[in-house]
Amino acid sequence: MEIAMRNLPPGAKAPGSVAGSLSNSISGSGKHNKKKQMQQQAVIDESTRLISTDAQPAFEGKLLKLCCYISVTILSLTLIIVSALFFVYNAKTDGDSESIFAELPCYTKDPAITSALYTTTMKKIEVDLSKFPNAVCNDGSPAAYYYKPALSNVGHENIWNVHFEGGNWCTDEESCDFRSRLTRYNAKKIADGEDLKDPQSTWYVTSSKLWSDTMDVGGIFAPPPCSPLYGVHQIFVAYCSSDAWMGDMTATNETFGLHFQGANIYDAVVQSVLQIHGLQPAMDKCLVEECEKKPLLLLGGYSAGARGTMLHIDFVRKNLGPAVNVYGVMDSGMWLDIEPEPKAVRSGRLSLKQETINAMAMFKVHKTSILDWKCMDDHEGELWKCMFPQYRMPYVQTPYVVTSSQRDAFMELKLFAEGVQTMPDGVTWVSDSKDRREMHQKISSTFLETIFSLKKLRPDNAFFSAACLDHAVSLDQKYLNWVTTRDFSTTMLTALEKGLDRFGFITYDETCPKPCPARNVENDTLHTDLVFLDTCFPVGAACGGCHAYTHEERKSNTHGESDPRDHSVGYEIVLANYSMGDRR
Repeated sequence: MEIAMRNLPPGAKAPGSVAGSLSNSISGSGKHNKKKQMQQQAVIDESTRLISTDAQPAFEGKLLKLCCYISVTILSLTLIIVSALFFVYNAKTDGDSESIFAELPCYTKDPAITSALYTTTMKKIEVDLSKFPNAVCNDGSPAAYYYKPALSNVGHENIWNVHFEGGNWCTDEESCDFRSRLTRYNAKKIADGEDLKDPQSTWYVTSSKLWSDTMDVGGIFAPPPCSPLYGVHQIFVAYCSSDAWMGDMTATNETFGLHFQGANIYDAVVQSVLQIHGLQPAMDKCLVEECEKKPLLLLGGYSAGARGTMLHIDFVRKNLGPAVNVYGVMDSGMWLDIEPEPKAVRSGRLSLKQETINAMAMFKVHKTSILDWKCMDDHEGELWKCMFPQYRMPYVQTPYVVTSSQRDAFMELKLFAEGVQTMPDGVTWVSDSKDRREMHQKISSTFLETIFSLKKLRPDNAFFSAACLDHAVSLDQKYLNWVTTRDFSTTMLTALEKGLDRFGFITYDETCPKPCPARNVENDTLHTDLVFLDTCFPVGAACGGCHAYTHEERKSNTHGESDPRDHSVGYEIVLANYSMGDRR
């Protein structure tokens, strides 16, 4: 009806309309008086006017105003709701990063949670000396590792996590004899009825005869069920060669009657994973048919285990070929070329550089095939640098994650005459000597400079560095719980997962939440992609130092004095040497 009426002249009656019907009815009746006819005609005219084309624009205008009013009302309500949610978000995230993220389809770690209870039990397996005759401990006993097969109902059977134990090394007769005497002392106690030892408590041993048949372990070997690394093949390689997995020496008078076969043990374990624990068949399957996802070999370790892996990993990846993805996991192996404090030097303390030079000569590392050829070309005359982490790591081609503390306890043990001190709070930090504080700061700033130079070389690698006094935590529950001021969320485990995810090496369970994306709490330039670190020193977020402080609040305490937890550690120098626009 509306469309038909749009072409009528003003005042005309629409055919077939209500007004037209009324008009026809009146004109056909001669029995009504003229006054009544005039009244009815007025009604007809009014009806016609209301539905005429003249009235139509007014009607549409009123309708448009009504729609606009409704729209504005809806928009206003939406803005009110969004503002309320934003207010709640800010309120919840102020000192409590867990609560708001619990409502999102991802998960975060609350720094207050420090007691994850996940552990796993692994069984001891001795290396087969008929196949690998040189894979022996210092005393000639067979090397051994601990193994737990992948869970069959999880879907992670194509991932192998191989982790090498640390425990320093010995580089002269005195330090090697110390390890041998400790081993004999504990062997006697076992002979007198004590239980066999957990390898984690006997890092110094020169024999596998002391080790228990099983061991319970946490950290990287015991991730929570929703982790993409839950239920994988687990291999922990116990340490008994005293050479940071680098040696290839049989026992002679020159070696004080000890074998140093760490490099051969490393190779034997990798071959055992291939031949005995299923990696080779998984690789072969990918060679003959298309795989949905290649097998994944996590190759790493802590302390000396990390340093050994730095030398081996590229050769392992090259030898295994393209049918497997290899990823490095380096915990607390980042030695720095820093001289000990003068008091330590006067007491006879060797620098880490000198220890490495001694080790190269003693283990004949330069005659093995584990040193990188390009590194040796670049450092001709200083080949020790090719087994020293600060100088070796720039040559590592295999993807990796590095986790190491800015206050590494081993570095402090080596660089300070008094060794490791207790974790400083505001009081003990201020009471430290100026020289000691400066040495702390030098360690931290040198470490940060090193990881950012590595980040420029390999932008897709991951780094995690807390400012907490510790060393070698990959088997500890701290690995699952410690966070940094990067986002108060990413742990060492989730940093590893995010690093693996960057290369497409893992798949998250669709029924589980993924880790939340890194949230840049402090908006600090140092907080770049896949770099998770504390910018508060000397006490980091995980150890109770600064996670409740904002960047500005840490500038002064309630008395208006300089906050002892915010001493400069050379971040300005690091920033000057690291350009976010220059990531070659």
